Amino acid sequence: MKAFIINLKKDKDRKAFMEKQLNDLQVEYQFIEGYAGKEKSNEEVYKIYDSKKSIKINGQDLNRSEIGCAYSHMLAYEQMKDQNISLAMILEDDVKIDNRLLKVINLIENKYKENNKLDFDWLQIDYVPPGLFFWYHWCSLSIKNIKNNFGKVKNLKTFIKLLITIVYILIKFIYISLLSIYEGLRNYFYKNISKIIKDYKDVDIVNFYRPLYLASAYIITREAVEKLLKINTPVIVTADRLPNYARINNNKSHNGQSKTFIMKAVAPLITEQQRKVFESNIVENNLK
Repeated sequence: MKAFIINLKKDKDRKAFMEKQLNDLQVEYQFIEGYAGKEKSNEEVYKIYDSKKSIKINGQDLNRSEIGCAYSHMLAYEQMKDQNISLAMILEDDVKIDNRLLKVINLIENKYKENNKLDFDWLQIDYVPPGLFFWYHWCSLSIKNIKNNFGKVKNLKTFIKLLITIVYILIKFIYISLLSIYEGLRNYFYKNISKIIKDYKDVDIVNFYRPLYLASAYIITREAVEKLLKINTPVIVTADRLPNYARINNNKSHNGQSKTFIMKAVAPLITEQQRKVFESNIVENNLK
């Protein structure tokens, strides 16, 4: 399986970091020069970005870095099409990879050889860590959401809207708490069970019952690439949001043909973005 690595020309240390890992794993790879949105003029950005549609979907414009990141993933998809590749891995250049990735690749390639198809469009390798971390992350965002809505209360209508939001979050809190316990135990199980039970697989492809938003490491099929290029050309959503946007908005029948977009993930978590080592390239740099 070939890997496409998105890398900005200036980030030579990131490039060396990824080269070392993939050479050690003996994975074929190709670098895709990323689109540095924050260095482009408004005229250049608007050639690849639909501001009107993006605002309608997101409530505001994407910033230049977000547009550049999303477009860079589109460039990787175009390379998959041009090279007629049926299955590939897309990586951003700050991801630390566990060697269990090779087991995932073997598992997928064996399934593909047997059936000539897979039961997913997008396989997430990196995501918000399950268990307590995800639970805390969700609670923090929910509290922030409630605080933001408090500031918008100006009349009875907005007050009722706030109450509905609070009730919804409280109900969802129960679901998220149970889900976090389940995901945390599953992650622990796969990480540790192979040490107890001989020959038991220590990595697997599983279903997740929550959105998975990171686009730093994933495996994607040619069919999914075709769907995502249609949706996000020109760019309207971020790379992180794109698969979930496709899953929600593309799961409809069209002329009798299913357009289902299926997401799955790898368990346990076997990758990690090196945020403490490499500074994020996604910075606030808004369009004017």
